[in-house]
Amino acid sequence: MDKIQYQYLRYNRYLMIVLGQWPSQSTLERFLISIVFVPTIAAQLIFQGGGLICAVVDMDAFMEGVAPFIISLMCLAKYINFAYNFEQMKDLFMTMQKDWRFYMKYEYECNILYRYYEVAKTATFGYAASVYGAMIPFMMVPTLLNVANALEILNTTDDKPLLFRVDYFVDVETYYYPLLIHSYFATIGYITIVVAMDTINLLYVQHACALCTILGYYLENIVKSDDLEIDLIPNPRDDEGHRAMKECIKLHNHVIMLVLNLLN
Repeated sequence: MDKIQYQYLRYNRYLMIVLGQWPSQSTLERFLISIVFVPTIAAQLIFQGGGLICAVVDMDAFMEGVAPFIISLMCLAKYINFAYNFEQMKDLFMTMQKDWRFYMKYEYECNILYRYYEVAKTATFGYAASVYGAMIPFMMVPTLLNVANALEILNTTDDKPLLFRVDYFVDVETYYYPLLIHSYFATIGYITIVVAMDTINLLYVQHACALCTILGYYLENIVKSDDLEIDLIPNPRDDEGHRAMKECIKLHNHVIMLVLNLLN
């Protein structure tokens, strides 16, 4: 990967490596990460689903657990879908690298790519900071309550707090701290799935937009002179306009194929 392109993609790279879905990762590395990551998030979904089923008798507890369970289910489905289409996503990434190398010949092409990749980088950082930042207060609640109880700031005898209601499914008193620690890791995993998948798709879209802008520049500059003398039967080999239009058509078709691959 080009060093400059790498600087724009480093946030995406860190996020995707955590999930074992970065295109440049080896099969072994992806497998080792997956056998740790997938059971962690799947177990959390099982705990939430089991607690939800067992809490049918308590409508308040049931309604409290519905939304977190649906969110976790959607995140896991998002991860499975991306993993299933890994080769297709890898092809898109390789196409991005080839396009980057090909369209770095002229300064105006470089500037267009830099501008769109900078937007993707900034949006990735901002989106990640917003999502992780919004989850921190939620994740801190059990820890703060435990600290307050330990310091006798709160005089409560209620059940020990968790991020999600699983008390109808698992003996919380016996397995409280393993459940709490696991819920932290699983929640971070779910957040990472959302951030990583959304931002890598944003990157693909920004790349396609950059190519469209380059195409627009080509079309605006097909005619480079004010000469009104027109050869009605030009030789295609000597006609600069003809060659430029061919390049525009090729780029246009390339962008269409890129977008279709992204949509599929």
